[in-house]
Amino acid sequence: VTAIIEQKVIADSHISVNSTGGKEVLSSVVTAASLPFFAQTQNICLGFSQLKESVIQRGTTYAKNTLASRRGYVAENFIAESYNLDAKIKKSDDHAYVPESNKDASPDIVYDYDSKEASLKYYKDYKQSAKAQTNPKYKDQTRVIPEDQVDEAKKFLEKLARKNEMKGRDEASQLQRQTAEKIDSKIQGRYGVESTELTKKQSDELAEAFTVDENGNTIVDESK
Repeated sequence: VTAIIEQKVIADSHISVNSTGGKEVLSSVVTAASLPFFAQTQNICLGFSQLKESVIQRGTTYAKNTLASRRGYVAENFIAESYNLDAKIKKSDDHAYVPESNKDASPDIVYDYDSKEASLKYYKDYKQSAKAQTNPKYKDQTRVIPEDQVDEAKKFLEKLARKNEMKGRDEASQLQRQTAEKIDSKIQGRYGVESTELTKKQSDELAEAFTVDENGNTIVDESK
């Protein structure tokens, strides 16, 4: 868990990390025109800790689920909390959260000051992720999929749209094109605040950090 966060979030956010006794000590190198250095560093430390704790808590909750199921759950929290960490770095009050609702077409993430919504599908390949995002009930939700599937997913949906167009299936064609326009690998808010992207492999590695032993106890491998 920690390794993925350090690799993706910290590298992308220009934060350096030193580990001492299992605790992360963060030093912000974000901007000279920030809050007093110590206060800003503490705020970023808090955001990093919340990101890590959120992913671990969600992964632990669904540790008995299949890898494919856990992949989606931990990705939701990673995307939402990496957005919140970026908001702290950029001194924005924007916030993202995971509603954890099982209602049909309910958003997986709500974010930004005006409560934008996102649907997240981290399936095994770009075709499955793209198809899963074509639910018309998702309406204006951002359609988040793995970083390494975005380009191919858009091409795939456009190809399907052309085929349906030729067959006179205008409604299906329109839906596929609208979905392609909404597909992204991250959520984005005001002032450049955005989440950190995850590839399919990285989401699998996060999910694999949670296992259950023969006694039913959840084991968290923070070296993943």
